[in-house]
Amino acid sequence: MVKYIKTTLFFLIILLMAGCTLTVYENPYLGIDYESDHRKMAIESTYKSIAILPFFNSEKAIHGAESARRSLYGNIASSKNYDLIPMRKIDNIVKRLPKKILYPENYKKLAKYIDADLFCYGWVEKQENSYGVFYASTIVRVKIELLDTKTGEVVWKANDERSRRVGGIGPYAMYTTHMEDYFWARNILNRYDELFRDMMLVLPDRSVDWKLKDRLIEKLKK
Repeated sequence: MVKYIKTTLFFLIILLMAGCTLTVYENPYLGIDYESDHRKMAIESTYKSIAILPFFNSEKAIHGAESARRSLYGNIASSKNYDLIPMRKIDNIVKRLPKKILYPENYKKLAKYIDADLFCYGWVEKQENSYGVFYASTIVRVKIELLDTKTGEVVWKANDERSRRVGGIGPYAMYTTHMEDYFWARNILNRYDELFRDMMLVLPDRSVDWKLKDRLIEKLKK
């Protein structure tokens, strides 16, 4: 009996010690699923400007479009040399137009109103925040396409997801997971930022030399 009690106490102590440290599970970086016309995007530097259009939402992610769109805009602006059309300018234009003009098949009509080399279309396919007694998790999944506004060709596209789960069995696990759930909006934004930072690794860039060349040409014209 004494041996049984000692054994039970030993395992209880081990469980408590293990539970005191909350475990965080994050999806490993396995590479972005993407397709790219590198010749046009990088070698020839065919495209200079991008208009990031309002994103589409799945039925279960009705509040994700604006957060994802802003995150993508910020990541391209901070790490690539494309000229981005201000989102406010785009929004002021499209709010006066029929909603169906934002679908890729209507790119020719939209190009009459927005002058850009590429239209960026985005779909938030999943955005979930779930909470249990001893865990909290967030996950987002996004698809992006860059479309040539003159030909309608999709010259680059990618899709990926990012997730994070916090859980544990210790005395503070319930409180910590509750706090994670309380700050779910911040966590969702973090997932989008993680996703698009990784996505930038596979988005071809216009070289700085080409950007300087464009400036020199403009000066010579004057």
